[in-house]
Amino acid sequence: MALVFELVKGQTLHDWLKGQPHPISCDAGKVNILRDISLALRYMHQQDKTLVHGDLKPTNVFVEDNLETRAKLGDFGLSRFLYKTEQAMGGSLRWMAPEIATGHDRSPSCAADVFSLGALLSFTLTDVKPFEGVDRNQILKMMCRGSVPALTWPSTEEDECVLRIALLGDSCYSMNPVKRPDIMQVLEVLEMCRGLGAEVEGTLKGPAFGAFCPEIGMSWAKNVHRYLFAVLAATRTASKKEKAALLAQKRDLESSPEYIDALAYLEDPDGERRRRQEADAEASTVVEEVATQIAEVLARLRSATKKDKPGLLAHKRELENLPKYVNALRYLEDPVQERQRKRQEEPTE
Repeated sequence: MALVFELVKGQTLHDWLKGQPHPISCDAGKVNILRDISLALRYMHQQDKTLVHGDLKPTNVFVEDNLETRAKLGDFGLSRFLYKTEQAMGGSLRWMAPEIATGHDRSPSCAADVFSLGALLSFTLTDVKPFEGVDRNQILKMMCRGSVPALTWPSTEEDECVLRIALLGDSCYSMNPVKRPDIMQVLEVLEMCRGLGAEVEGTLKGPAFGAFCPEIGMSWAKNVHRYLFAVLAATRTASKKEKAALLAQKRDLESSPEYIDALAYLEDPDGERRRRQEADAEASTVVEEVATQIAEVLARLRSATKKDKPGLLAHKRELENLPKYVNALRYLEDPVQERQRKRQEEPTE
């Protein structure tokens, strides 16, 4: 038997951040890193037998900085199945959920992963660790008293992206596990944050909201409407050439996947969240099933005769090109865009 691991050509998040210009900026690369970590947790948390990582920290996140900055989550030595409550959680104290550190509840918990993720959100945008300058004994005392230092964030006055992630991170870092968002809610915010770096005519930035914090989505929708009214007002005094450009901006904004996604959520938050969770679970199941079949084909290839190999390779390509598999992978890579594509394919009444 052999274990084959992906070769990650990069550094740990801890080392990678040291090489970044300081003060740290919230750019597309940082958002990609946070999203990729969350996608890895989503995959673990949504298995039929839920897995929790148990040791989220910068040295267990690996950053590949090639054409696009991406991250991979590693070191699953402390991972636990959620149903095996007799297996106590561990981890690194500075990044550990208080209920685990104090022994109040050391059973496997997705909420404990989310607490650590909140600390990682802050660290990725500041290069400042939680409990910076505080020794181990003091950390335990503070956790036992039910009080932890607030996370460090860059200024949120002029950066909407930082504001959204700070709100999200502080929610994740709640002392009360029940008050923390789940990983799907985290991803809703980070998926929307991917558009925050793109400005519309230098004034309007993209959306970010979560089911646990709907007022963010409401704020985004209001901003869009205000901008649309401003565009329409500008067309009344614009030249013929300028009017065409303004109307094109209006159409682009009204048809953007992020805007339509926000409206769909705001119209029916509970129903939309349920539909998204069901679609996410369905896509994850398809990917897992087909990936298992591909792995079985690869295992057979190792001992196959020269005559049998072409047939097995053809079967592998067939599996990789299955429409349901390709669509599921595409959905997991960019849920917002795929939800928009499906809406466009739905028959109109």
